[in-house]
Amino acid sequence: MDKIKAILEDYAVKMIENEILMTFDGYKGRDYSKHEELLLIRKEIINHQVLRYEDVLLNDIARFNEVMREALYKLFERADRLYKQVEMVEKDKKIRIRPRCDLDYKYPELHPVQGEDRQDLWCALGDTGWNVLYEDGVNNTCYRPGMSFEEFVGLDVTPPYWDDGLGLCKDIPLIYPFHNMYDHTCYALTDFIFCRKFRTEIVIEISE
Repeated sequence: MDKIKAILEDYAVKMIENEILMTFDGYKGRDYSKHEELLLIRKEIINHQVLRYEDVLLNDIARFNEVMREALYKLFERADRLYKQVEMVEKDKKIRIRPRCDLDYKYPELHPVQGEDRQDLWCALGDTGWNVLYEDGVNNTCYRPGMSFEEFVGLDVTPPYWDDGLGLCKDIPLIYPFHNMYDHTCYALTDFIFCRKFRTEIVIEISE
């Protein structure tokens, strides 16, 4: 993990992170979303470097995927129960259940780089003003009545995982939300794989 930490503490990465923090703080109340490229450049630099040591990250990738899957399973079960309960009461009405899962508000304690500014960086990275595709959280999938959990997390595909070209992960059943975080959002791989806590919520919409 020392090699990973050295990459994340590289001068170029730190300079970009400082710019992210200054831009995020300086543009509060203004349209800082035009500076999304700062997050994307940082992501590309970090991912390109750390994936040389994919074997070092393998356990954390697998553990993150497992913990996220557990959180999503609990969320799916609650959403399913809620839908059935509401359906019994609100007959003949259109019901929509929107379950959502987000990374925890707190900067991951397991992350190899710790410091006073890390919580501020975590808040900046998770702000959907410029990390737009994180707007629906980690899952970015819709719930519909009667669907299976495998459909909910994208394990109904062939082959049943989303390895995104991560060679050593080919035997890990990576779920779609992992693919969403890694491929679609502005988070670097090492931003989220050390996260072990999640926030969940369910929004119920009823219309005539």
